[in-house]
Amino acid sequence: MYYEEPEFQLKRRSLAILQDEVRKVTEAIREMIECYKTVRSGKKDEAKCNLRKIRVLEEEVEALRRNLTRNMVEVGTMILSKEDFLKASYSIDDMTGYISSIAFRLSNINPKALKSNSLGDDIGKLLDKVAEMVQKLNESIFTLSVNPSKAIEIASAIQDMEKDVDLSYRELSARVIKKLGPLRDVMMISDVLERIENLADKCQEASDAVTILALSI
Repeated sequence: MYYEEPEFQLKRRSLAILQDEVRKVTEAIREMIECYKTVRSGKKDEAKCNLRKIRVLEEEVEALRRNLTRNMVEVGTMILSKEDFLKASYSIDDMTGYISSIAFRLSNINPKALKSNSLGDDIGKLLDKVAEMVQKLNESIFTLSVNPSKAIEIASAIQDMEKDVDLSYRELSARVIKKLGPLRDVMMISDVLERIENLADKCQEASDAVTILALSI
């Protein structure tokens, strides 16, 4: 039974679940970027394959989050930092939801709209920035068990990266409104950009929880 285990074993079990979660999110965002590339090249049917893979990963992350939640319910008050584990887990789960919704919207965008005014290149760069944030989060969580101080250092870097993403989001949003023609394209791409920014925010939330966890491990 979980309640018979020492606290450090419970934390190790919970950390292993977090590591599995963030690994799958990292896979999902890679698929999202591939989805974007296939849409830009006009191969929208191939993008559906990426979308299916993302949805599978989304379900797997949700199952892991539920597993961690059950774990925390069963241990009761044995882990003082359980709220921080849950905050990280729920934020990571939310990230897959945003990745899935972004990929779905990308798969329905007119490829021609992504080629105007070099907008497509800049959206690709924004996606790469968020992917880098997720990779840093992955690195931070996997570092927790061996070097908490390093995990905090990486988490701090994520905060700076989120500010850069926010700035890029604002600039791109303004350009979309000014440059794009058809209203549908403006609405679709604006929605995608907003969700990318929300994804970065969730990554930041998970990073904040990791920082607190690092202080208790």
